[in-house]
Amino acid sequence: MALHTNRGPGGDGVIDEQLMRERIGDDPELLQELIGIFCETSPALLQKIRLAVTETNGLALRNAAHALKGSVSNFAATRAYEVSGRLEVMGETGVFTDAASACALLEQEMAALDSALLSRVVAKVPAQEVRT
Repeated sequence: MALHTNRGPGGDGVIDEQLMRERIGDDPELLQELIGIFCETSPALLQKIRLAVTETNGLALRNAAHALKGSVSNFAATRAYEVSGRLEVMGETGVFTDAASACALLEQEMAALDSALLSRVVAKVPAQEVRT
């Protein structure tokens, strides 16, 4: 699983636990499946966002940011959701004035989210598997 891990462990406050439970319930298997899918797809979406910002490609930015916004909403990662939404609007309007800084902020939020999700995956792996 590819993860964006640039921020400290645990990712406290990154996920709204109550809201996440409201969205996906108390199904640990579903949560693990969603984490797996997210970890497989989010790096490519983040790369598409970076490229779209660099190339000032509004359509590509709107599409990638919208897809990532949907993915992070599963985990109630409100800050990542909000920044993705801002980038989506920039793509729709073609106004890229703050796109580079928003992209950098999104990368930080994604790193924090990855850290928070990774701690959940590691917590589910038996200690014997972690050591090998």
